[in-house]
Amino acid sequence: MFRSIFIGLLVVAVLGCQTRPESTSTVSERALWTIPPSDANFEEWEAPSTLLGLAFMGDVANAEHQRRVLYYENDEKTALEVKLMPLPGGWDSMPAERAISGHFIYQQQHYAARAERHQAHIQWQEEKQAKITGLPATALYANYQTQEADGIWQHTLWVTLLEPALVTFHLRYPQNDDYSAATLTEALQNFANSNQQHWQP
Repeated sequence: MFRSIFIGLLVVAVLGCQTRPESTSTVSERALWTIPPSDANFEEWEAPSTLLGLAFMGDVANAEHQRRVLYYENDEKTALEVKLMPLPGGWDSMPAERAISGHFIYQQQHYAARAERHQAHIQWQEEKQAKITGLPATALYANYQTQEADGIWQHTLWVTLLEPALVTFHLRYPQNDDYSAATLTEALQNFANSNQQHWQP
């Protein structure tokens, strides 16, 4: 509960004067779209056939808000979500690190709420930064664990900025598997390289 309140307050601080949220303990997704977001067309972005050794399963797009989610999976139910979202209105003048941090908090809240809906106990580890060769901004990431009805699952959440896209990688995998920070860094590099014509260096 205290973490939700803390996250909510941080998001309010990041959003500044864009809009007034309905609650200090949660952030409404509508708050991110009060001002029109940066112009982006994610339909043109390529989905690599594999990432992290996982096969591309399909995608979901929201044309109104210019968002797209790519889904990857394997037979062991290891799953990767790659989310593409434009910078919210007014965020294009922020330093990249601040935009990444604000979006990271929003994604943390999203996945914590997902765990709560599935009645899964969630345990976060510390946040870290990673410098990715060839990318214009650092990545912010954290690992966490969920205790679910079918056992313990590991998760890693990564956010970076490939302007105009805020890029989120969320990986969920069985407890006995291992995906290092170097492995995720390479996957982000591969995704960025596949779409180099669409983002600004």
